[in-house]
Amino acid sequence: MVTTYWKRKGHAMSIGNDDQIAAWLDDPSSFIWIDIQYSDMDQHRVGELLASLNCNALAVKDVLRTRHPPKIELFQHQTFILYRGISEVINELEYDHQQIGFFINDRYLVTVHPEHSMGISQILLADELPEYVEEPMLLALKIMHRSSDTYLSNMLEFEDVLGRQEDALLAGEGEKHMAALAGYRIKLLRLKRIFNYHQQMFAEFCSHANDNSESFIQLSKHEHYLTDVYERFERIYSLSCLYYEMCSDMVEGYISISSHQQNVSMRVLTVITAIFVPLSFLAGLYGMNFENIPELHHPNAYYILLSSMLFISVSLIVLFKRKKWI
Repeated sequence: MVTTYWKRKGHAMSIGNDDQIAAWLDDPSSFIWIDIQYSDMDQHRVGELLASLNCNALAVKDVLRTRHPPKIELFQHQTFILYRGISEVINELEYDHQQIGFFINDRYLVTVHPEHSMGISQILLADELPEYVEEPMLLALKIMHRSSDTYLSNMLEFEDVLGRQEDALLAGEGEKHMAALAGYRIKLLRLKRIFNYHQQMFAEFCSHANDNSESFIQLSKHEHYLTDVYERFERIYSLSCLYYEMCSDMVEGYISISSHQQNVSMRVLTVITAIFVPLSFLAGLYGMNFENIPELHHPNAYYILLSSMLFISVSLIVLFKRKKWI
């Protein structure tokens, strides 16, 4: 499906399909946003359409791949951005991601994606959309900024989830939440990878915006907004790293506490065993069925043995207390 948003000077924005492209080409002063959702389209047709707009052939191949790391490429008359957008939010840490390609020129923006895009849907509701169409680079940054809003708000909400998990661990309910924390770590690790790509990509973008060469004029024009998007992804990446470390610390903390509790239990059992070993030895010694055990015939042998066993027990208990083993 191809949707076009055509804006002529002094006219209202016109929404249509690829039929408007020819009219846009005939009016050098007009601007157009071509949004291509190719889930129901032949990719060969998409390639032909992009080729007709002088899009780089290798960039077209990249944008039609199923997976490719986010990146930017700056050509003489065009900027290409490959961005990991959001099709659907499943929960705070899970997203149905999709690859979105941006082909940006002074007069047009072409967005290419396989599924519904939340960032594009949100920008379509903006009252300033006709003005954005006249600034293709700004429009692309606005779309990515809306996606970063979704990432950031969900990451901040996840902080409350982590707080509840921490309270549960302190309340002694760690066994129930260990699987959830392990799952959070895996999800955060995946998001860290995506956010790191975006942070590096926009850092490179900002460095190009500071370049004074002619091919980067369209970037320097929107340097402030570009820096804002970069700082947002930098914050999202730092939050994902922080939350990953917090999950790891909570898991390791719970394991340490459990290990300490197990060590305390084992120490108590060891002390009990150490006390009863000599008592069991004496009981076993005088329980043997030999005819000649002289002590057995002593009139006070029973009381002497019990006293000895009591003395041994008390002595060991006092010794273990002094050693602070119990």
